[in-house]
Amino acid sequence: MLNKKLTFVVSDTSTVTMKVYDAIGNLVATPVHEKKPAGLYCVNFDTTGLPNGTYSYEVFTGNSIEVKKIKLLV
Repeated sequence: MLNKKLTFVVSDTSTVTMKVYDAIGNLVATPVHEKKPAGLYCVNFDTTGLPNGTYSYEVFTGNSIEVKKIKLLV
């Protein structure tokens, strides 16, 4: 199992949804969809079976969207 650490910040208690997309915009995973209190979080995202490449992840909270990119090299 290969893991990539994905981080995000929640400013106020809210439902958080994290979605991971490949380079052409296909949804590959939704590793987080739950209510979280304010704080800094780190998620171990299982990348087993995903090809090398650039991915992006979006974190939706009650009042914001954060987008970050990650590179996967096995």
